[in-house]
Amino acid sequence: MKRTAALGVLSILLLAGCGTAGGDPGGGGTSDDEGATGDAGAVDLAGRSLVATGITEGGAAYELVDGTEVSLDFGDGEVTARAGCNTMTGTFQVEGQTLAYTAGATTEMGCEQELQEQDEWLTDFLQSQPEVTVDGDQVVLTSGDTEMTLMDRAVAHPPLPVEGTTWTVESIISGDAVSSAPSGATATLTLDGEGNIAVSPGCNTGGGDYELSGDTLSLGPIRSTMMACEGAKMDLENAVLTVLDAGDLTVVVEGDVLTLTAGDQGLQLRGEE
Repeated sequence: MKRTAALGVLSILLLAGCGTAGGDPGGGGTSDDEGATGDAGAVDLAGRSLVATGITEGGAAYELVDGTEVSLDFGDGEVTARAGCNTMTGTFQVEGQTLAYTAGATTEMGCEQELQEQDEWLTDFLQSQPEVTVDGDQVVLTSGDTEMTLMDRAVAHPPLPVEGTTWTVESIISGDAVSSAPSGATATLTLDGEGNIAVSPGCNTGGGDYELSGDTLSLGPIRSTMMACEGAKMDLENAVLTVLDAGDLTVVVEGDVLTLTAGDQGLQLRGEE
């Protein structure tokens, strides 16, 4: 049915008025989705430590290797990525709603094939310039039919208590280098909350006294058995005791990860209550 020109003009004016007043996505207002991410230049990932809580490809769940997770730690233009084997660093910027990532240095740990492939998958995904959607504690990266949902680490993994948790050494820090604990050996420590530390540094077992004050852990001499071990077990034990024998350690807990440092030496441990 034909409408008159006057009626057409009136309809346009009415629609424009409704769009401005009601905030309809089709008009001049701001939609709820825009409010979640801000305007095109407002997406800011700097300072966020994120872990993946779900990944899908083609609508189906992408299964990570058992015991691994994907994490992204964003700094000021730099990002550190982990997917179970190596630690990968690179640079990034968010252009509009697009994450532009440039790969940089990576550690060169010898891991099982499936872990290496998972590292490569993450690198390829980040280099595909995924779209970024931010909604509070949640960040979603989308590229093609792949979607990765991440949460702030502190929300996904509330900090475990330093005391009463069994901590297992995962990485050894030496200067600027971070290396994974050698395969075939395990080191753990537990603070009982009453001033006693139990340590299994890789070969022997032992313990000692400690005092925890704020972010400082003060350890007395570690007394242990005197078994002789070879290979990975002894290498791990030597690395662990080098840090613990320093006496005063700085403590940082992020979710289920505990970092102990003394100068440029340190340990990264994962906790289990």
